[in-house]
Amino acid sequence: MFRRSLVIGRWSLFIVLLWLFWGRVLVNVRDQSPTMDEPFHLVRGVAYWRVGDLRLQYEHPPLSHALSGLFLALEPDIPSPADLKGWDRASPIDVARHLLQEPGWPIGRALFLGRWPIVALGLVLSALVGRWAGELFGRWAGLAALFLCTFDPNILAHSSLITTDMAVTCLTCAACYVFSCWLDRPTSTRLLLAGLILGLAWGAKLSALILLPVLGLLLLWHVWRGGAVTAPLWDLLVGFAAILGVSILVLWALYRFESGVWPLVGAWVPMPTHWDSLQRLWQHQTSGQRAFFIGQLSDAGWWYYFPVLFVIKTPLPVLILLLVAVVIAWPKKPSFLADKILSRAPGDTRSNALFVQKGKTRFLIVVFPALYFAVSIASKINIGYRHILPVVPFAVMGAAAAFHYLLIAPVPGGGTRRSRWYNTPIAHWLLLIGCCLLVLWMALSSLGIHPYYLAYFNELVGGPDQGYRYVVDSNLDWGQDLRRLRAYLDERGIDRIKLSYFGMARPERYGIEYDPLPMPLPSSPSDFSPLNPGPGVYAISASNLQLLEDPDVFDWFRRRQPTAKIGYSIFIYDVVDQLAGQWAAVCYAPVPALEAGQIRDALGNPDLRLVYFDCRSSWVYPAGTAPGWYVIPGATDGPTIVPAYSDETQIVFHGRRTSKRLGLTVYWGDGAGGQPARLAALAGAWSPRPYSQPQFGDVARFLGYEVDPAIPASDGPLTLRTYWEVRNRPDFPLSVMAHLVDAQGVPLAVADGLGFPVENWQKGDIFAQTHIFALPSSHSPALSYSFNVGLYRLDTMERIPPAGFGTDHLILEPIEGQGNGR
Repeated sequence: MFRRSLVIGRWSLFIVLLWLFWGRVLVNVRDQSPTMDEPFHLVRGVAYWRVGDLRLQYEHPPLSHALSGLFLALEPDIPSPADLKGWDRASPIDVARHLLQEPGWPIGRALFLGRWPIVALGLVLSALVGRWAGELFGRWAGLAALFLCTFDPNILAHSSLITTDMAVTCLTCAACYVFSCWLDRPTSTRLLLAGLILGLAWGAKLSALILLPVLGLLLLWHVWRGGAVTAPLWDLLVGFAAILGVSILVLWALYRFESGVWPLVGAWVPMPTHWDSLQRLWQHQTSGQRAFFIGQLSDAGWWYYFPVLFVIKTPLPVLILLLVAVVIAWPKKPSFLADKILSRAPGDTRSNALFVQKGKTRFLIVVFPALYFAVSIASKINIGYRHILPVVPFAVMGAAAAFHYLLIAPVPGGGTRRSRWYNTPIAHWLLLIGCCLLVLWMALSSLGIHPYYLAYFNELVGGPDQGYRYVVDSNLDWGQDLRRLRAYLDERGIDRIKLSYFGMARPERYGIEYDPLPMPLPSSPSDFSPLNPGPGVYAISASNLQLLEDPDVFDWFRRRQPTAKIGYSIFIYDVVDQLAGQWAAVCYAPVPALEAGQIRDALGNPDLRLVYFDCRSSWVYPAGTAPGWYVIPGATDGPTIVPAYSDETQIVFHGRRTSKRLGLTVYWGDGAGGQPARLAALAGAWSPRPYSQPQFGDVARFLGYEVDPAIPASDGPLTLRTYWEVRNRPDFPLSVMAHLVDAQGVPLAVADGLGFPVENWQKGDIFAQTHIFALPSSHSPALSYSFNVGLYRLDTMERIPPAGFGTDHLILEPIEGQGNGR
């Protein structure tokens, strides 16, 4: 009676978990706007059934489109793709774009109908994972696997989208399972079923081709580990060839038995569209695709992209359980890799055939993810966790294996495996309780992010709030939250926004009134000052923050906390006041990062005073108390070179080099009137008699100086920084004199220069000039040094004497050297 109750309880939990999965996915089926790729798959699905033409089918096999198009073909209000612009050019992008622009047709209903078959695939995958894990590791482990699968945010996310990802995930897992069943008992029925599922998997996505080496290795392992007890080797090889033949026939049927000349070989081939898709995939892989990853942009990808992505987007409970299962299952005295992972427990009385059956399926759990990751690491197309989604079911089953070992009651002094530390009763039960807590953690984290599953990141990176700092695109923001943005605006009574949306949908179809900002797709941007945005409500997709053609156009916003996040994918910023700067000090070295008109437009002020200077040797504080900006170009795409004496300024924008502009950094800082502390410190440091801050003619006034280092070394360099205030702009060129002399007045080095040309001067400007002295290597260090500084005309080389000193230059206070023995 008790045993029967347990069976009923397990089946009830099984059904409840699937029902909860269906209900949670249904929320996104209903509420999510079309993602970036869904319109392409949608038009292919409609074309597959309504037109019967495969011209849009390149890049992907047709199965997932055929499934999604089943119900769409019955929707009379969806225009035929053959009637839309772009059909003649076989451009799914143009056809999809014009489909979204067609007035009157129910986009929400079309998405709802197209997503239902994908939901069914998610349910089938979850049930399959639960069943397979139950066969491998016991019924309770199977229930744990079902739980982990139905609560995995990544599975939930892709079970509600019209894409190829859930189809290939479900069918690759099913193909491995059915092939394994055929190896157990190679009957004709199982052979046909294995060929059918393998063909369907190949028809779901090109990445399913990995199944060919995986199943081949599985067959070899099966024979090597004693599989000849189920069938002779020759029969297995013939059966495997028959499975491949059936699968190819199924794949050809999905292409409607298409045949024709493939231009690459110039000969007749079956399903030329499929071979053309493979060719395009290879070209895509060769050229790569632009992607963002932890602050970097690249077209070539990163070999560590998918391993890192797996670690930060897979729920931590799954990763921990997987690690626990590996540690517990690892034998104490392994002899070979297969034995390490797949050895039977001591005292196992099962038949050799049964052992081989269990062993090879465990072999799959290791080999399939290993090969899949190996291929992914070599890929240059690094645009989403969805590309390694087929690994997740195997990871879930591996994690559930922890319960298989921990639900076996420990036997003190038992076999080799049970003699380990974790098989003491206390440790055993503590581990079991810990695994149950991990399952609870999984449930809470999954329910906590509902329904924003696509944006899931685990706690290692701070959760979904911080995910945009690591990856974007289909990992976080795929255009899915436009409908939710409309609900947010309605709730707060916001009538119009400034919008940069990452997606194919048209915001006006959702009743959103907006001024367009820069977007990936063509638009007509309104006036937008990227370095100093005007007041308003800004809605910017996370992908656009990182991944536009100009990747830093929204860097001003990246440096601020958003007011809200819609589904973690659309960031809301309330800009109340625009910064009211009166000037822009522009470094012209090596060249200005922007032209004068571009600077004024980017800062939103056509009347800005532009002050040009060489930031490699000078710094300027423009006259007055009003603040302004410093526009500093980067010599490379890396950090710009900013003098140490500008650290009171604040970075408001940093832009990397693009095809349209040089790299630049923009600072916000005070003018000359906003530097009282610095000027007071300079006045205190410089106190010669009879005048503390002498004036040089009617041109400039000397304010003070700084020396770095305070105690110079014999091998230098020695840096002097002089500060000056402009009294009047002269009509002749000037330079600052700076000579390093020893205690006897003998010149040791000269560092004249002026990086603030007089044509840019205005009364009240303060500038700092840097002089770098390199001592001669042959010079024996003296006990003290001093500097002679002043101003002189470049046209006549005549010095301008300081008032009240009786000389044509100033002699600064001596500085002590390091003396003998330096």
